[in-house]
Parts: sequence; C-alpha cells; structure tokens
Amino acid sequence: MYPVLFAKTLTGTATSKADGVHIDASWSVYYANEAELTKGADLVVKGTVSKEKGSKFKKGDFSSYSTDVDLTITKIIKGDTAQIGANIIVSQMGGTDGVNTVFSSHSTHLKKDQEVVLFLRKVDVNTYIPLNEDDGIYVNEKDKYNNISSKKELK
Repeated sequence: MYPVLFAKTLTGTATSKADGVHIDASWSVYYANEAELTKGADLVVKGTVSKEKGSKFKKGDFSSYSTDVDLTITKIIKGDTAQIGANIIVSQMGGTDGVNTVFSSHSTHLKKDQEVVLFLRKVDVNTYIPLNEDDGIYVNEKDKYNNISSKKELK
C-alpha cells in the first residue's frame, strides 16, 4: 500500500474493465529532467533486481495493490554509501490478489535480473517507491540506461 505521504500527492481514477481494474494516477510534482529527479529523490541508485516478491494489497481496496521487488544496490548516486551491496524493496503501484488485477497506466513493473538506475522516495525502513512511478526508472538496454516508459536516455 502506498503510504500517506505518497497518497497525499496521488489523484486519479480507478475503472473496472474486463481484464482488471485500471488506475490512472496524476502527479503533483513534475520532474523535467534527471537533475530535478535527483533533487526530489531520497535515494538514487544503480542496481540489479534480484527477486520478484509479488503483490501486497488490502482486498477490495484497489489503491492499496502494489508489487514489490528486491533490488541489490551496486552504486549509490545519491544517499548513504553504506548501502552498497545491500538489498532494498522497491514497491510499485498495481498488483493482483489472484482474483482481481490492478493496473496503473504509469507503472511498468520491474523484472528479475534487470539492471536499473532508480530515483527513489523512502516510504518505510527498507522500502522505496520510484518517483512518479515510471519517471524514476531507467533500465540498462545495450549499455545505455533508458527510461522504462519513454525510452529517453539517462544523461
């Protein structure tokens, strides 16, 4: 579930469709570039998705559905350098309870073994969320880090 801190910045609608519930979020903060993402982030890291952990949810509360992965940090770009080599949890909007599936138009879920650069906000002791979901995620594609959604290259 997304924390109160994040929920205050999230507006949007949820609609039921045959293939699941679709959430269309809008963000209260726009980040024009990587410098603004870095400034807004609590932690900026390079790492590898080591495990897909699955979904968390409160049954029937579609805004609470999230999907978590473990990320092994290989480099700290902003934050505590003592975290190099540590695992953190990255939580993204959307998930499934086995019956209901919740999709967010702004969340492309991370997959095991992806190498990524993430701009993150801390929401719990060892749990983080990407800034504006896909806006804060860059995936290694042929030795270049491209945004998971827009495909814009990280400079």
